[in-house]
Amino acid sequence: MISHCFHSLPAVRLLLAILEGVEYLHRKKIIHRDLKPKNIFLAILDPDEKPTQGYINIDNCKECSNEKSTKPTFVCPKLGDFGLIYELKHSTPSDPFSSGPSPLVSSNVGTTLYCPPVSSENPAPCPKLDVFSLGVIAFELVYNFKTDTERRVVLTKLGGSGEVPDDFRGHELREGIERMVCRDVNRRWSTALVREWLEGLLERWE
Repeated sequence: MISHCFHSLPAVRLLLAILEGVEYLHRKKIIHRDLKPKNIFLAILDPDEKPTQGYINIDNCKECSNEKSTKPTFVCPKLGDFGLIYELKHSTPSDPFSSGPSPLVSSNVGTTLYCPPVSSENPAPCPKLDVFSLGVIAFELVYNFKTDTERRVVLTKLGGSGEVPDDFRGHELREGIERMVCRDVNRRWSTALVREWLEGLLERWE
């Protein structure tokens, strides 16, 4: 049975794998606009198969003291549910994300807990919408909620004001997550900065 330990190393590996899919969409000038755990599916590799690109080992967590299985578990995150995607058709050749889409298109779509607060200054969709959602997902990967009510309250505060629980303030992923869920889209990290941060963490830990 596959389970998640909520430790940083497997979480960062999962985030990088999810980021691969997000960056692919953005290269195709598509914003997903509804990234959330329910729209991320895990393909599980048969233990007898050799892992290929996209598959990550989720069993080699250095913080876990549980006995490891003889064969590691490899999974590959896949993005799904493209019902709310937005195609960036109004971009310029020099900078595909600079001019943005038509201001008549609202960015207020998707699942509330994974969407940034609507701003009159930035009403149109942009690729950093997906970064915000990924930041909330990153938090969920390392914070183990005890109840559904706690999850809703904590995620509402995280998305609304960037506030994290007291017992998360010293966490090694806190700063990066806060940059990803920043309300100010101009200060929010791009996918390139998220990748640089995650890869930097892996270099330190592995």
